Amino acid sequence: MNGIASIYTKTLYENFQPLHATWPPDSPVELGDFGFVDASRQFHKMGKVKADRGLTFTVSKQPGKPFQMSFASQGKTQVKLNAKGEASAGAPATVRASLEVTFSAENAVFFNAAECVSSIVENKAALGDEIMKLYDAGKWDYRWAVITDLIEVGATTIAISGANSASIVFGATSDVPQIDLASASVGLGMTTQTNVGFQLATKTGLTPLFGLCKLQGRFLFWEDFRPLSLQGPDTLHETLAPFRPLSAKNNADIVFSQVH
Repeated sequence: MNGIASIYTKTLYENFQPLHATWPPDSPVELGDFGFVDASRQFHKMGKVKADRGLTFTVSKQPGKPFQMSFASQGKTQVKLNAKGEASAGAPATVRASLEVTFSAENAVFFNAAECVSSIVENKAALGDEIMKLYDAGKWDYRWAVITDLIEVGATTIAISGANSASIVFGATSDVPQIDLASASVGLGMTTQTNVGFQLATKTGLTPLFGLCKLQGRFLFWEDFRPLSLQGPDTLHETLAPFRPLSAKNNADIVFSQVH
């Protein structure tokens, strides 16, 4: 049975790919962090390309207004916004507005990120060239992936069901008439919960989603070259990687490209 971490990272990757989910959600991650990605799409940090490998890169914040990223397991999750004074399930009329999430299946996920801002490594190709040099010199493991895209969030709210029937009510911490999930200004606190395996209420300043790039190789029996995914030959590649590392003579079959 998968644990909460695997459920969360797999579910968010499947729905936000090529973005991966930070676990734990409040773990500090930065552009230029490098490490391994396991079968459940969890990222295991090994170091920083600047501090530990002497590589430089340019950071660019993407233009535009902050945006919202939200997800609820389809057919398994009901989300209801109760206005100030409305009743929520199993509770009398609430004084303050609330967010009510009801799950009808185990391992269902609700995720909301308000006021998101995207930052990227601008010169990814140049960074890839430098990493290729490190690989040639035996100073880089080709299985390492690098965080090249980062989503910084004003407020993050998460709930994961721990049973086939689960629910949670997040109450507003301020006297607002209605909760706006796209806004980070309204704080939420957990009011009641039943059978919820994990919850996080409007935690501020997190980086819960990120994109990765890595060196990718092609074995002779592969028919084509494509980004990593959860299915097909890519899974075999991830399985074989620790036992069949690429050598420098295979450089022609390696590119630095975005992990999908």
